[in-house]
Amino acid sequence: MAATVSDGIWELMIYTFIDEIVNTETPSSAAGAKAEITKSHKIKMCGFEIGSKLIDSCTVMIDKSEKFSDEVSIMKVIATEFWGQLFSKSISNLQTNNKGKFKLQDDGCRLLGKLVDVSDNEEENRKQKVMRGFIVDFITGLVKGALNNLNLEANCSGEWDEIKRVLEISIEIK
Repeated sequence: MAATVSDGIWELMIYTFIDEIVNTETPSSAAGAKAEITKSHKIKMCGFEIGSKLIDSCTVMIDKSEKFSDEVSIMKVIATEFWGQLFSKSISNLQTNNKGKFKLQDDGCRLLGKLVDVSDNEEENRKQKVMRGFIVDFITGLVKGALNNLNLEANCSGEWDEIKRVLEISIEIK
């Protein structure tokens, strides 16, 4: 596995980035909802750009003709090399229906697992929930950008299960 950015530094960068966006002034009501969607889109696009660049550093030592012969082999690289570069571990589970649909599961994703509702402060808990959603958006963007750079156009969506503490990313190859 390639050398990674120190875990603490990586997490600090992500939290700072997302926190800055979360704390940007947002008008209330309908305008606030539209602003949240715009923030979500910006975060996904930032993830997309970073993911499309980061996958290059993961694949530089891999014989691309051998490793990227089909969608499954590309997803294996995402689940091991790319995820390892990001989180210093491989994905917990990779599933496919062999018809262009994949599911990545990361049990106990550290970035999300640290953001739990522990406060009696309702506003603080709301911010934590919004931040978790934005982190899922960012990670989904990372994966979509990496796939795009490997010439796979895909729809990606993500979900954090607070009870199971599992990040699940669904990918549908177009």
